Amino acid sequence: MDLNEDMSIEITNVPREVIPDYASLFSVDELDWTDTLNASGSWSSGFNKSANYSYISADFIDLIALFKLYTEEEGSKISIYIPIGDPDSGVFFRFTRAASQASSG
Repeated sequence: MDLNEDMSIEITNVPREVIPDYASLFSVDELDWTDTLNASGSWSSGFNKSANYSYISADFIDLIALFKLYTEEEGSKISIYIPIGDPDSGVFFRFTRAASQASSG
C-alpha cells in the first residue's frame, strides 16, 4: 500500500476481499490469495474524538468502496488495519511499516 503526498493511494496484489463492496461486505470467510487486485484512488485522514482513534479514509476508483482504514502506532511501527467482512468481527487485514519508513510512502 502506498499513501502518497498528493493524497493518492495505491494497493497492489491484495486479495479482493480486502476491498469491501456492497455485494461482499459481510460474506468473507477466508482471503483468496489466487484472486488479487490492484486498486488506486484518493485518501484523507481524520480523528474520531468520541472513540479516540485516528483513521485514513480511502476512496478507490472503479470500486464501490469508501471505508476507513484504522491506524495504530506502536513505538517503532505504524499499522493500518482494514476490517474484513463485518467490521464488528474483529478480523482485519494489516499493513505495517517501520515508523522511520512511514514518511517515505
